[in-house]
Amino acid sequence: AMNADTQFYAASVSKQFTTLAAMQLVEKGKLRLDDDIRKYLPELPDYGHKVSVAMLTNHTAGIRDSLDLLYLSGQSDVAAANRAQALKLTLAQTATKFEPGTRYDYSNGGYLLLSEIVERVSGEPFAAYVNRAVLKPLGMTRSFILSGARSTDANIARGYQTVDGKVVLADSYPLFGGSGGLITTINDLAKYDRDIDSGQKVWTPAIRKLMLEPGHFNDGTIVRRSERSNQAYAAGLTVGPNWFGH
Repeated sequence: AMNADTQFYAASVSKQFTTLAAMQLVEKGKLRLDDDIRKYLPELPDYGHKVSVAMLTNHTAGIRDSLDLLYLSGQSDVAAANRAQALKLTLAQTATKFEPGTRYDYSNGGYLLLSEIVERVSGEPFAAYVNRAVLKPLGMTRSFILSGARSTDANIARGYQTVDGKVVLADSYPLFGGSGGLITTINDLAKYDRDIDSGQKVWTPAIRKLMLEPGHFNDGTIVRRSERSNQAYAAGLTVGPNWFGH
C-alpha cells in the first residue's frame, strides 16, 4: 500500500531540480547561461559551434542522449551503470546531432552535462549540492538525489511488469542524478509546490524569473517542443499560459 510518504523514483521530473541548482549558481554570479559549456568542461570536443549552458537547459544543444549511449555501449541494465561511465560516453562524442540552437531535441545527455557543470562550479558532488541547497531548505526530508545506491527505505514504490504471464519486479533506473535521480514523496512535493506558490525560500522571485524564461533558438524564436505546440519550453519545464510542469 502507498501513502503520501511513499518514496518514488521521480525520473525526468528531476530535471527541474537540476536546473534549480544551476540557476542558484547563476543568481550568485558563478555561472552564466550564455557561457560556452567548454569553459566548464574543457575536455569536451570542439563541435565547431558554441553550445551554451542555456541550450543544455532547454534541449537545443544537440547533445546525444546519455541513456541511449549506455544502451549502445552494451549496457542493457542502466541501474548497473554509474555516473562516470555515462559522463565518459557523453564527453567522448565528437559531434552534436545538429547545429546547436536550431532544434529542440530532448536529451538526458545534455542534463548530465549540466549536472557536471553544477558539480564543478559549486565544488561539491552534484547530489550533495542539490540535497543541501535545494531539498533541505524546503524541508523535503524524505527526498534525495541518488548517488550510486538505491533507497533502503521500506516505504518505497517498486515497478512491476508481466513476463510470460508472471508479475516480476521491473524497477531498473539510473542510480545517479542529472537527467533523473530524484527520490521523492507526495508530501515532499507538496512542500516544493508551496515554496513555488508562496514560500519563496528556494523559488525566490529571481529564481522564478530564471526558471520560467522561455528559451530561444538562434534565430530568436521561442523554443517549443514541436512546431505544432503553443507551449514554450524553459529551464526543464514546459510553460503554459497559467501553469508550468514537466
